[in-house]
Amino acid sequence: MTDTPETIYLIPDADGHVWCDDPAPGEGMDPDEAVKYVRSGTASAIERDAAFRQRDLAYKQRDEMELKWSKERMGSRELAERIEELEAMIKVFRGCIETGVYPAQGSRCHKLIYELVGDRDSSGGEQ
Repeated sequence: MTDTPETIYLIPDADGHVWCDDPAPGEGMDPDEAVKYVRSGTASAIERDAAFRQRDLAYKQRDEMELKWSKERMGSRELAERIEELEAMIKVFRGCIETGVYPAQGSRCHKLIYELVGDRDSSGGEQ
C-alpha cells in the first residue's frame, strides 16, 4: 500500500471534477484551475486558508459555467423549435401552391400563419 500524498488537487475535466496528485496532468490543462488540498496536520493555517479560498473560487467558477451552458442550451432549444415551426409552414405553403387551395380566413391554419410570421405591417412586406 502506498502512502497518502501530502497534497492532492481537484481539477476540472469534461465530466466535472476529479482528484489527482498533479495540478495539470494533461496537455493543455492550466494548473491555476486546480484546487490544492493539503493533508491535515501538515499545512500551515495560511496554506489551508488559501486552499479553502481556491476551492470556493473553483466552485463559483463551476456554477457560473453551468449557468452559462444552461442558458446556451435553452437558447438552442428555442431556436430549434422556431426552425421546426417555420419548416412546417413552408410545407403548408408548398401544399397550398401545389393544390391551389389556401387556408380560409380565420381558420386555424390561417391564424397559425399570422402567429409564426406576423402580418404584413410587422414583416416589412407590402401593405
